[in-house]
Amino acid sequence: MSRDFVEFINSEDVKQYVRETGYQLSSQEAAFVVWQSKNTPLEERFAAWEEIIETMPDSSFAGYGKFNFKTKQMEPAPVYSLHDFLRQYIQRQRELLEAFTKEGDSTYALEKREGPWMGGEINDWFASESRYGRYGDVMEDMEMEKGWGCFNRMRVQKITNCGSMRTKTSMPNILTLDYDMDAQPLRFVYRDDFRHRAQHPDELEKLFSKLEVRIPVPFRRGDILWDPSGEPGIPYEEDSTPFVLDYIPNWNEAEQETNGFVPGEKFYQRKGEREKYESRFKDLPRDYGAYGVTVVAGGQLHQAYDGFACYLDLETYDGPLEGTFAALKPISQYMKGNLSEDLFLNSVLMLLHPPQREPTLSISLTTAVRKSPAEP
Repeated sequence: MSRDFVEFINSEDVKQYVRETGYQLSSQEAAFVVWQSKNTPLEERFAAWEEIIETMPDSSFAGYGKFNFKTKQMEPAPVYSLHDFLRQYIQRQRELLEAFTKEGDSTYALEKREGPWMGGEINDWFASESRYGRYGDVMEDMEMEKGWGCFNRMRVQKITNCGSMRTKTSMPNILTLDYDMDAQPLRFVYRDDFRHRAQHPDELEKLFSKLEVRIPVPFRRGDILWDPSGEPGIPYEEDSTPFVLDYIPNWNEAEQETNGFVPGEKFYQRKGEREKYESRFKDLPRDYGAYGVTVVAGGQLHQAYDGFACYLDLETYDGPLEGTFAALKPISQYMKGNLSEDLFLNSVLMLLHPPQREPTLSISLTTAVRKSPAEP
């Protein structure tokens, strides 16, 4: 029986919608959702990619083109076979795992992420005071965390000592690996925005962001969404953040029209900020984000043009909207066309900046009456 690749989608809402519509993932989409899966052990993802190679059709995709400063033109992007790329990626990940567990001129550090049920912030990480000289010692400590229920994720960082860096190697000097609470490796941790290239051990990781992904989602303009996984969100670096959806770049033309956009129109074109998102000097990754509006702590509206999260990770936000977040309700209704502009502006202003009551002076006077000694 073939594997159900829809199961790798992080969002339960998206997963249910894809199954209800009967949408069939392409080989590139299947490879992408396996890569994006936050809670699937690395070995299981290896097996899923190998099944894609064996059972799904191969396809090609263009990688990253480079700007030639001599000719002042962008060079043609190299074209990759999906199957060959996955084979190379699996091999590279196994090499990284071998280097990570190899003991020698390195030390290890352990972090643990507290679960939201503990009452803290949703993305609180706690660093262990210990430093480990052996990978086996880290594993022993992670084994001890099983069953405690305080944490929901562990992270190990391997730092290669400076003296050993004199030997030329294809491995980075710092490797970070996430583990589940069964101490199974989940994924190597890199920067998400691909601008910090030094954080990537090689170019293979970046190529997943060139895959063609058009998976449909049930979300519409004006929906209040969030990424419930506990991953950092915009504008808060430490917490997932509810926001009002404005635009998903992966909408097809029919979905764009349904949500009030001209078919083929880009979100940043409407905002008049083409230069921020198009460059003749670099080849950007595909945009799998979701644009929208939220409220920052000081009560200002924040429009995230860079996307709040991968659109396949989002779910409908059903939690409380209190304090300044209460302003998301009229914003949502306005975007859906259910609220006039005047009422929308007044509602948001009242919720973000409620009028301060004038202080009143209250004086209470008590009159004392002297009684004569003869009176009872």
